[in-house]
This record gives sequence, C-alpha cells and structure tokens, in this order.
Amino acid sequence: MPEAVCCPKCWTWDELGKRTSCKRCGTPLILADGRTVPEAAAQGSTAPLVPAFAGNAPALPMVRITRAGVDWVDIARFFTIGYGLLVMAGLIALSLFIPSVKVPVTDPNTGLTTIQIVSLGPAWAIVGIFVLAFFLLFAWLTKFLIARIIFLGIDGLWIIAALSRLGTGGDSGGLLPLAQLIIDLAYGAVLIMSFVSPRPGSRS
Repeated sequence: MPEAVCCPKCWTWDELGKRTSCKRCGTPLILADGRTVPEAAAQGSTAPLVPAFAGNAPALPMVRITRAGVDWVDIARFFTIGYGLLVMAGLIALSLFIPSVKVPVTDPNTGLTTIQIVSLGPAWAIVGIFVLAFFLLFAWLTKFLIARIIFLGIDGLWIIAALSRLGTGGDSGGLLPLAQLIIDLAYGAVLIMSFVSPRPGSRS
C-alpha cells in the first residue's frame, strides 16, 4: 500500500510520490511522523510510525501532525474585508434613512420655484459598488509586502489623527471615534504580526 501524505493546513490526503506540496494551498506535505517529504528523502527513510495497541485491541495508526502557524496575512485580508462590510452596512443604513432629497428648482421662464424629490437610490448603489471594489482591491494587495508597509503607514497616520482628536476633545461623535481607534490599532497589530511571523508553508 502506498504511503499517504497530508497537508497540515487544509487537511487533504494524497499518495506519496505524486507531489511534495498541496495542490490547493501550496503548503509542504508531511508524513505520518510529522516530517516533510524533502526531509524524509534527505534522511533516506520514509518509514511511518509503528502503531501502538494493547492486548487484542485493533491496531490504530498513531498520526502526529505538526501544527500550522497562524497566517497573519490572511487575517489582515479578512480584517480588510470585514471593515469593508462594516462600511457597506453603514451605507445601507444611510440609504434607508436618506432615500431621497428635496431640491428646489426655479423655472427660468416664470420665475417660480418648485420642490422636486430626487431619489438617491442609484447614487447609493454606485457608491456601494465603488466601496466594495475598493476594499476587495486592498484585500488582494495585502499579500504583497510593499502594500502592507504602505497600509501600515496609512493606518499609523489615522491612529495619530484619532489620538489627536480624542486628546483635544475636538471630536464629539461619542463612542464612534473610540471604536475607530480600536479598529485601527487592531489592524496595525495584525499588519505588524504579518511582518514578524512567517507564513505557514513558506519554509523550504
């Protein structure tokens, strides 16, 4: 029976010899004893662990899988998408509270002014599509190191501005500025962790 190898990230199994990395996520495949395929080949042995059983109990394979580290890049990406969803929720709330506006229109011939109601539905839809595309682009760019450095710089400027407003008392928005500051701090921490912690599967 051919020996099986496992992806420690997405938990898919395959036969040894077909590939050395997962076809879904690219993470190096590991054997039952926790070694990667290149490590086992370098050591000259790919023998699996010996099953441990007591008495007449059936032999069960003792598989030891190494833990996959935290992928902070993916967390930053999900953070960006989540923030975009919050902005979208805010736009939806605004579209419900302000579905239309009254605009005074003056007839140049008669000089009479009438009030016309203009629906904001198309405008809210266009803004929503733009915001969604904007945050999806940011989430995609997060996988690049230079983009994360730029995002961290922008986030730092937002944090400084928020602290300045809270310190001078110039922002009277209640809990909203404080919540914004907490979100910016959390996002900055995730970006910093993406620099200092290597992505799972990046080890050769």
